Amino acid sequence: GMAYFTGALFFSTLVVLLFALILSQKEQILALLDTKLCVASFSTYEKLDWLLVLLFVITAFILRVINLNILPPHLEEYQHLIAAKQLLAGTPVDEVYQRGLYLVTTPVKLFFSLFGMEVWVARLPGVIVNSLALIPLYWLMRRFNKHIAIISSLLYITSPWVIALSRPVREYAYQP
Repeated sequence: GMAYFTGALFFSTLVVLLFALILSQKEQILALLDTKLCVASFSTYEKLDWLLVLLFVITAFILRVINLNILPPHLEEYQHLIAAKQLLAGTPVDEVYQRGLYLVTTPVKLFFSLFGMEVWVARLPGVIVNSLALIPLYWLMRRFNKHIAIISSLLYITSPWVIALSRPVREYAYQP
C-alpha cells in the first residue's frame, strides 16, 4: 500500500515538473517542431536506412519464426493459452488469468481468432513485437554512428538469447 502511494506521488511530481518545464519552453519547442516537421522529404541515405531496417526486421522475424512450434508449451505458457481460450469462449475478463492480460493474453486471443488455436499462433505475436523492437534500437544507435547501429542490430538479430526469449507466450517477448 505505502509503496504504491510513494511511487504514485513520485511519478506525479515528475509529471508536474515535466509539464511545467514544457510549458515554460513552449515557444521554443513549437518552433523546433515546426522546423523539423516541415522537412518531409527523405534523402537517399534515409531511404537506404529504412530499407536496411526493413531488411533487418524481416531477417529477425524469419530467424525467430523458424521451428516456432517445435517445443511444447512451457508450464507458464499454459496460463496465457488457457486464458485466451476462455476469453474466446466468452468468459468475463475478471475471471481469467490476470498477469499480462492486456500485454500477452489479448494479442494471443486475437491471433487465435484469426489463425486458429495452435501453439505457433500463440507465439507469433511475441515474435512480431520482438522483431519490431529492432526499429527503435537501430534508430537510437544511428544517432551515434551508422556502423554502431548496424553492429548492434546484427547482434540483436542473431543473439540466441534474444531469439529464445522472443518465443514463449510470456511477457519476455514483449519487453525486449
